Amino acid sequence: MMTRKVSVIWVVVLALIAIAACAFAAVTYYRCGKQPEPQFPENELLRILDAGSDAEGVGFEVMRIGGGSVNLRLDLRWKHDSGKTIAYGQAFALYQMKDGVWQKVTPERQVDYPAIQYSLPSGMDNELSYDLTALYSLIAGERYRLQTEFQYEEGMEYSEPMANWVEFEVKMRLPYKETQPSDQI
Repeated sequence: MMTRKVSVIWVVVLALIAIAACAFAAVTYYRCGKQPEPQFPENELLRILDAGSDAEGVGFEVMRIGGGSVNLRLDLRWKHDSGKTIAYGQAFALYQMKDGVWQKVTPERQVDYPAIQYSLPSGMDNELSYDLTALYSLIAGERYRLQTEFQYEEGMEYSEPMANWVEFEVKMRLPYKETQPSDQI
């Protein structure tokens, strides 16, 4: 009879230790940011590698890789949950990874982006399409970064510009799309 009471006590003690260890592991895993890696879309032309931002709570979500080899575009959703309103436009720059350093790619022609400023309150999202082949010839096997700028709106004042980006690898050579210089992106 005494042996049975001792074994029940030991089972309860071991169960409590196991529960405490699992709780500790879960809290440690969560606090260390060991969340699963995000799955980015890819198709036969592009593989999305990463997305990031200079600001906490602002970023891109890749919705679609659209078009084809002549008019390839990224449909990106501006995700915003920073607690402040942000302002941004349609303009973007393309960077290429060379020798471990991002170098700005010069467009093959001059483009004038429409002078439209989007204002996005915190907690809201907005989707924009960025045409990659209208201005650039992308090389297979190379790593690129589409980068845009945004600012926090503070009344009539704006913060210093910050960057939002998506990194991708090109799977096949994408030709330059011939368009008139007056075409809007």
